[in-house]
Amino acid sequence: MSEQSIPASDQPLADVAVVGAGPAGLSAAVVAAEHGLQVVLIDAGRQTGGQYWRHPDERHRDAFVAPESTGHHHWNHYTDLRDRLAASVASGRIRHLAGRQVWRTDGFDDRVALRTSAVSGADALPLAERTTWARRLVIATGAYDRQLPVPGWTLPGVMAAGGVQAMLKANQVRAGRRAVVAGTGPFLLSVAAGLAEAGVEVVEVVDANALSRWAATPLRALQEPGKLWEGVQYATTFLRHRVPLRTRTVVTAVRGTGRASEVELARVDGKGRVRPGSTRTVAADLVAFGWGFTPQLELAVGLGLRTRIDVDGSLVIDVDDDLRASDPLVFAAGRSPASAEPSHRAPRASSRIRGRTGSRRLDRRPTDGTASPASASGRRFAIGMHRASPFPTRGMSG
Repeated sequence: MSEQSIPASDQPLADVAVVGAGPAGLSAAVVAAEHGLQVVLIDAGRQTGGQYWRHPDERHRDAFVAPESTGHHHWNHYTDLRDRLAASVASGRIRHLAGRQVWRTDGFDDRVALRTSAVSGADALPLAERTTWARRLVIATGAYDRQLPVPGWTLPGVMAAGGVQAMLKANQVRAGRRAVVAGTGPFLLSVAAGLAEAGVEVVEVVDANALSRWAATPLRALQEPGKLWEGVQYATTFLRHRVPLRTRTVVTAVRGTGRASEVELARVDGKGRVRPGSTRTVAADLVAFGWGFTPQLELAVGLGLRTRIDVDGSLVIDVDDDLRASDPLVFAAGRSPASAEPSHRAPRASSRIRGRTGSRRLDRRPTDGTASPASASGRRFAIGMHRASPFPTRGMSG
């Protein structure tokens, strides 16, 4: 951080500021508070959970079916974190600033200033409440869907797979009646299974890569037996709803008048090139594209943190084994750092951002001085997943 003079402020100085209340941020805030630190948790959402645990408005729970029935994973873990957050808020250990957008960060010699605004324009913040101060910052801002343009991709009915799943999870709304789920990676299976269970006819699930690519990193695949079990559950759902899964297949075009109605599919070779004569067309009013995720790095870039290209081609925050970024006051967790772990691992990884109550600062490592085996295996699995499901380096319109 630069050695600037620190402006006067009436705002309390927190030990830790956590930006983002998804799996990683929520866990980091709770763990830090339970280790005796004063924490401020800032999130644009009105309720916690982030994209991974997006769910209906909890003020109207009776109007919705149970979140476990709409594609939510590890829901019990979320409710445990939510209850622990509530306890820490009640005890005064955590200030939870919901509906706040962090639009700028300023670093000083021993603290960080986070400039915030209300997400809703109707909730303008008083000037004195727009800046939050902390001795350490945890960036857990998550990621967004990466996309690959094809002809017709701007038609209504063509959506990011994450957006399709978010509509189902948060509002229990089906984005279409006949769907093609396309792209690459295991996230396609989650989206397609959720749609099928919700009554959508999933015409096809098409993955640009071959499942055999996992054979190149078999040990990495075995790092997460829980994910393998999820795969078995998806396969069972596909069989029950007769959902076909095609590999080495891509969407080359979407057509329709007013909205999507036809999807052109084609087989591709190992380099992503369309095989001549393999093109065919299916009817669908929803196309859910999932090409993986890329981190939201606005805060990291604003702070000048060191970044690098990860194994899947995404620009990510470069962190050490303790999730510390190039600036010693900043940590990154969840989808933001290099070789980001699967979302269900994020809470465990973030638990390494621990508080040492006596010194009132974040420790550099777990209390036992060793790296977490669970977190290490999660990262190895993530690397294997990225290598098995690479993002195409060329367009796929033929």
